[in-house]
Amino acid sequence: MVGVLVLSLLLGCPREARCPAGSAEDPARLARLSELAGRSPRGPVCFGVGAEPALLPGAVARLDASWPDAAAAARLAHLWEHLPPPAPAPACAPRPWEQEARAWHAELLLRRSLGAIDQAGRPPFTQAWLADPRPETVAAWLRTEAPAASRALSSPRTPRCSCC
Repeated sequence: MVGVLVLSLLLGCPREARCPAGSAEDPARLARLSELAGRSPRGPVCFGVGAEPALLPGAVARLDASWPDAAAAARLAHLWEHLPPPAPAPACAPRPWEQEARAWHAELLLRRSLGAIDQAGRPPFTQAWLADPRPETVAAWLRTEAPAASRALSSPRTPRCSCC
């Protein structure tokens, strides 16, 4: 029994998989994307061909492995905008519309600076944002053109903040 314990300590226990089936971490690519985004990594990132970009439970980001680095870095910056700040949180969280608009705004700013505005994953409101590059432009588009997003962000289950 002691031999098994010593062997486990020497070899290390297998850690729980953080990536869903069909995706895997790629530390070298994460380093490239973090550098392009100008940000330190904010958690694990899983890459899968054809994977829908998302923020998964446990602050795990998932990206489509087939996207060019510039587009992937911009979407990663967007996903990281949804994570709580590493420092103590403010007295209240931003309203859902503000948070989503800021995340898309951050992604589009980075896409534009990296020359990736027309690459994979381009959001449908890009043209409106290019004409008026502000988070408010994104929020207005989401409210009027994306009924599903409107319902989700207006849900009574969506956390509210009256002090912000």
